[in-house]
Amino acid sequence: MPCKAVRPGGLFIIAHMITATAAVSELGTKWRTLASDRTLRTGAWAEGPGERLGQICDPWRGPGDTDFSADDALEGCVVVWYSAAHDNFTVADLPLDQQNNFQNTQHYKVAWNYHQSGMKATSLPRPAEDIDPVCYVVNHEGNMTLGYEEGNGDRLLPCPGARGGAPFTEQQIIGASDAELQDFCAQCYQGVCTRQRSTNPKTCGGDREGGVEVGAGDEDDDVVQMVRQVDSAYHCHLTMADEGACDYVQYNQHEESREYNMSSGVLCGWEQIRVLNITYCDCTLARDRANNCNRNECLRMATNGVVCGNCGGCDQNAAYEQIFGAVGEFGASPYAGVCAMASEAPTPEEREEAKMLCSQGLFCRSSNLRSSGCVFHCERFPEDSKCTAADEVSDASARKLLALAGFEESDAAILSAEDDMPSERAATLTSLRGTKMLF
Repeated sequence: MPCKAVRPGGLFIIAHMITATAAVSELGTKWRTLASDRTLRTGAWAEGPGERLGQICDPWRGPGDTDFSADDALEGCVVVWYSAAHDNFTVADLPLDQQNNFQNTQHYKVAWNYHQSGMKATSLPRPAEDIDPVCYVVNHEGNMTLGYEEGNGDRLLPCPGARGGAPFTEQQIIGASDAELQDFCAQCYQGVCTRQRSTNPKTCGGDREGGVEVGAGDEDDDVVQMVRQVDSAYHCHLTMADEGACDYVQYNQHEESREYNMSSGVLCGWEQIRVLNITYCDCTLARDRANNCNRNECLRMATNGVVCGNCGGCDQNAAYEQIFGAVGEFGASPYAGVCAMASEAPTPEEREEAKMLCSQGLFCRSSNLRSSGCVFHCERFPEDSKCTAADEVSDASARKLLALAGFEESDAAILSAEDDMPSERAATLTSLRGTKMLF
């Protein structure tokens, strides 16, 4: 039941009055510790419905609220919901139309791949070392089946429904212990994309590979019913805004409108996304309107190590490659890993160069410099040689238009003397000046 907004300091009381009823995993412990650090005032944690935890990061006054003073020095916040397999409330307890959308990120254990010990672009990450796969037992065509779900709420890949998936039988699944099911999950995850030589599990989950929707889907989807959750699942959403945006994301957009009754936490300052080691996170631009983030937020998130799951004009597969791809490895894209290097390169100059390449790879890979993505990129990085070439083309095109209009090239030098020209000639040159800006 929704509660009345309280002062930020009181939110810690809510978070700590409720005790956990199930064992918390290593990851759950880490997130709870980060969110509940009273010394740093980094956020809040709740073992159950979160109520209005967002106000701890984003104190603001709404109608009927009393005045209070609190620091709000950090930009935005990150909100995470955590569902462990044996919690009192798991993904399987959500309404059918919410089950598939809850799983929108994956957790990886080792920092970015160019340290040569984490996720690599040349092979599927090994679950036991790098990433926590998310598996469910589902009722698939009347049989008990184990499946791995990809990040950002994509399809579930049943084994052996997926090509190369391990052929676990119903008898094996029903008789398996928790540890055995988790091992089956790792094997399923390892095999779903192997035959396609995919480096990103998210790209091999279509109908052809046996991918299905969990809980609810479109009319033409193959939909399966979830029986139980095998291991932990996570939902992430952030905002870079203040003025009530964190409260809106955490409470209005999720707690009030969805039945997310699992553990959750709020971390003040959206850039804390870097310490969570997750692959995807959704984004909301401002208070009172869900989502609506675009290229600017996509770029800022990518340079902080996470793929935006819902930003307009942002290719998620490109972002994944540019964050988690192996830098400089043979056969890899020239953009692989550059977004990670924007934060982790040794020198400021190298970090700025990597940031520019991150933007170029996300929005301006093509030769069409008039595309909206290239325009966005070049406005932010005019020093990029690719954008400089565009300026040279623009200058040449403007000179050509001057000639076609019957003017000499020297006319361009007297654009500032339009008061001394015949009115029709001044109007023509003014029009050409505007046209030049469109090239």
